[in-house]
Amino acid sequence: MEKKALQQMKRDELLKLAGSLGIPGRHKMKKDALVAAISAAQKEGTSAPAKKAAGRSSTGTSRKKAKKSAAPKKQPAEPAPKAVQPVPEIPRAYIQTTITAMARDPLCIHCYWQISPASAALRPEGRTVLRVHDITGIQFYGNNSHDSFDLAFTGRQGSRYITVQEPGRTYCVEIGLITDEGYRCLARSGSITTPRPRSSDRTDPDWHVSDQTFAEIYKRSGGDLRQVAGSPGLLEYVSSPGPEK
Repeated sequence: MEKKALQQMKRDELLKLAGSLGIPGRHKMKKDALVAAISAAQKEGTSAPAKKAAGRSSTGTSRKKAKKSAAPKKQPAEPAPKAVQPVPEIPRAYIQTTITAMARDPLCIHCYWQISPASAALRPEGRTVLRVHDITGIQFYGNNSHDSFDLAFTGRQGSRYITVQEPGRTYCVEIGLITDEGYRCLARSGSITTPRPRSSDRTDPDWHVSDQTFAEIYKRSGGDLRQVAGSPGLLEYVSSPGPEK
């Protein structure tokens, strides 16, 4: 309502209109003050819907943004698995001459070997052999073994069982080349000792017990060396120290 139309209204009518607009302190206002308050209230009333519409539009936009922001984020793609590198094959032969020996039983040892291309090139000059040395109880220098024997072989690699003459001895095996000029060692195994063909001769005296300890053990097991209700022969056998060695 325009201000001119308000001025033409009576004060009672203005008070009633001011009451509908919720203007505080209206009963103390004069007519001009009521007109100004009503005009201002009406202007605020017309601008409020626009503000609400703007608020709704901004709220709707913010809700849309919230919905967009609330959308689940795409998980990063998992890295591709690394390609498995193929395991290289174990070579059938190496570039060095080696021999390994081990005891199989009291009268047999087992060895395996390989010869490098450089050593194999020397074969036209002679023949290759396995030389078995008995080095029991000595520091071996290559030519001071107790005894030795040769076994001829061919090929760059191989293995075999070797029968020895005596058990309980220490041996080593060489790859050797025999030519017109003599014997040449190409490789040597570590020393190995074959086992004895019987049980150990060592006895441990720490396992023996005194007569007093034996009597106590016997007593606690249910017997008494002083009052025995059993065979005297059995008592004598159990309490005897045993045959002298």
